[in-house]
Amino acid sequence: MHISPIKNLNDIKSLITLSNDIFLEYYPLILGEDMTRYVHELFFNEKYILNDIKNKTEYYFINNEEENIGFITIMFHPAHLFVSKIYIIDKYRKNGYGTKVFDFIKYLAYIHNYQCILLNVNRANYPSIKFFEHLGFKRIYEDTIDIGDGYYMEDYSYQYDL
Repeated sequence: MHISPIKNLNDIKSLITLSNDIFLEYYPLILGEDMTRYVHELFFNEKYILNDIKNKTEYYFINNEEENIGFITIMFHPAHLFVSKIYIIDKYRKNGYGTKVFDFIKYLAYIHNYQCILLNVNRANYPSIKFFEHLGFKRIYEDTIDIGDGYYMEDYSYQYDL
């Protein structure tokens, strides 16, 4: 497995295609069909991703040596490293890739001298909650964020201390 940065418009187009395969497959059971499509259209488009990258958010492909099987998004805040997204294609979940990705994230936090890693998880995303708690993340609070059109992100925030 290797992790490579998403750097150009072709990479972004591949990311959007990959996000269709992952996000639209996984989230309807958690968010419902309408909210899943709304969130996907809001966050997985060229303009949004280019703006994110311009504002120092880093996107990476997860590759199993044959194909891109997922991606991660990381933000470098002054006090902590924030993991915005970790998505892996269904058939590759529960095969150790998530743990290897987390090792990469811990490495980034370490070399940037962070003391902790933060992330948010949808409150109904039980498999991810279980995974992050297994890794040692601690729930620190819950949040409800208005994302427009009557939709709300209802998340738990987690922290991992290095």
